[in-house]
Amino acid sequence: MRGKWNHTTPAHVQPCPADNTSSHIDTQVDRYHADNRRLVHPETAMEIAAWWHGPNHPGLSAFSSTGSVTDELLPEVDRELAGAIGVDRRDLEALAAYVRHIPTTVES
Repeated sequence: MRGKWNHTTPAHVQPCPADNTSSHIDTQVDRYHADNRRLVHPETAMEIAAWWHGPNHPGLSAFSSTGSVTDELLPEVDRELAGAIGVDRRDLEALAAYVRHIPTTVES
């Protein structure tokens, strides 16, 4: 668990998960899809972003490691979402919703 992030948390997020294991992440994603007004917790969003962390995804990498929001973040999520299926799609939909609701200006 990271414990802090470099962005303002959107309203209406779920409680902090007990840890960032798959079962806790899956539970939050399932809750989001059952009631899409309850966004995943920042820890969950950052953990999902970490699954796409890498040199080809600087926005996802920055978000997963520090919670920083860059101008690359949402376009990267949207590109991955465009080709995603199954569980990856569900996870990316929850991450995209979270990112779209971050009440902050974009860092460059």
